[in-house]
Amino acid sequence: MSEKNFEDIGIAGVDQEKTLANSVNGTIYRVHLTLTAPAPADWCRLFASEWKFPRHSMWRRAHATERYIVIECPIDEIERYHKTPLKEVLDDVNRKYREHIAEAQAREARRHAEHDTATQRAKAELGKIKF
Repeated sequence: MSEKNFEDIGIAGVDQEKTLANSVNGTIYRVHLTLTAPAPADWCRLFASEWKFPRHSMWRRAHATERYIVIECPIDEIERYHKTPLKEVLDDVNRKYREHIAEAQAREARRHAEHDTATQRAKAELGKIKF
């Protein structure tokens, strides 16, 4: 994927069907927040890395999958405590993912240039061989 083809991933809404109670007393839920586009595996890893640093005292566990961000918390905490930090983390993850793509493209371009240079040198050396 090129950096130009990547569109920022955001949260489209809540998947009410997938959101289920995750505790015996029913106060903690695994809230499935639907992503606006499928998340690549590297994007999900970046999300995990960014989310592991608490930004407030009510911080909850969350992880990203290809289609969802799943956060374990009481439902009322989403709007009150997690919505703004989620948006901030997504902005950071999208920026870092673009940087990751650009770095990968630069590495690939260097690899191709090195290969082309080596091929040209080899052809030049082979051209010197006379029988």
